[in-house]
Amino acid sequence: MRLGLALLLVAGISAVLGAIYLAPLLSGIQITIAPLPTSVTLQNTAVPSTPPTVLAEAPTVTNPAPATPTLSPSNETTATPAATVTATPAVLTPTSDPDVTAAETLLQLSNAARLAAQCEVELKPEPRLTQTAQAHAEDMARNGRIDHVGSDGATYTDRLDRAGYTYTRRGENIAAGFTTPSEVFAMWMDEPPDGPHRVNILNCAYQHAGIGLAMRADGYPYWVLDLAEPKP
Repeated sequence: MRLGLALLLVAGISAVLGAIYLAPLLSGIQITIAPLPTSVTLQNTAVPSTPPTVLAEAPTVTNPAPATPTLSPSNETTATPAATVTATPAVLTPTSDPDVTAAETLLQLSNAARLAAQCEVELKPEPRLTQTAQAHAEDMARNGRIDHVGSDGATYTDRLDRAGYTYTRRGENIAAGFTTPSEVFAMWMDEPPDGPHRVNILNCAYQHAGIGLAMRADGYPYWVLDLAEPKP
């Protein structure tokens, strides 16, 4: 019993002495345990973005005046200022022979080319085709445009129907800016063998022709060559 009390007393004295000894060593020292970060935030990094796409709109030309002679690709429209049609449809541009009108000359050139191509079918003037061709030439001159479709939306087929001409085949050549029948004919024929204007002129199925020519007030000419094979 006495021995146990002695041991407890010794242990108590040792603890007191240890505290006295360590106290100066720990004086002024703070131990801070910082919690581990649960997430890491990165600064924004500059990354080059995709360059913006620039869309260029094609310029629109409003009412350009035709500067050069124009042929007639199908459904092409060339807008020009409206003009007054000169009242000279009956007597067309004269050629070197004053007795031959431009229409007759153009028809002669077409038939000569057909004969050279071994086509024995001669084109003959047809009053209803002449009516449709002349009316369309005047319409183009009046509205300053070159197109197979008239200002009222009528196609060549519509114009033939109005004239009461029934057909099996039909074709139409138009042009603007050529001053003589020789010039416009040369341009129509200056195509590959399968060019549409050339094919129309040399098509042996066509038997009838109508030619129209009208001038704007400034003398700018519009040509129409209507061709057709009549329905039996």
